[in-house]
Amino acid sequence: MKITNCIVLVALLFSCSNLSQNVVKEDELVFTGGVYQEDSWKDEMQFKRISWYKEISLVYDVLFYKVDPTSKFYVWFSTSEKELVTSCEKFLVSIAYNLPGSGITHRIFKNEMLSNGYINYSIPNFVTNLKGHPDFTKWTLQSYKVEGYCLSKKLGTDIDINLPGYKQVRIKI
Repeated sequence: MKITNCIVLVALLFSCSNLSQNVVKEDELVFTGGVYQEDSWKDEMQFKRISWYKEISLVYDVLFYKVDPTSKFYVWFSTSEKELVTSCEKFLVSIAYNLPGSGITHRIFKNEMLSNGYINYSIPNFVTNLKGHPDFTKWTLQSYKVEGYCLSKKLGTDIDINLPGYKQVRIKI
């Protein structure tokens, strides 16, 4: 019995020791189907998700969708937004969250994107349609900020993000 208790205690100590570290996790999130005016579809909009944790708290979370003009979801962009998207080498939609007071702000993240050649744009028509999608609520994204990022010339395929207190993350989109 003493050996079992000792093993459990050691296991708990080792599992809790990992909680003092800053950790980055990568995942995917999918929006299924969509509606625009009289049209509806069952296609998927797949987001790449990167989450920065301090111990067990989520301090920054970003989801990226690489816009494809042949996707059914493209109709969610207004005419002027479509002109912007097509003028870019690559256009990304980001859905981002930051924990207030964590020290990692949306401004810090935008500066990291800028250092990778991405310029931040407002895409209100797309945002309105995205926020109206049932999966936006299902994934509890109401406190997230939705924006666009334009890469005007090809600088590389990866995005390197350096947030304070975390190892560099290389995002392949």
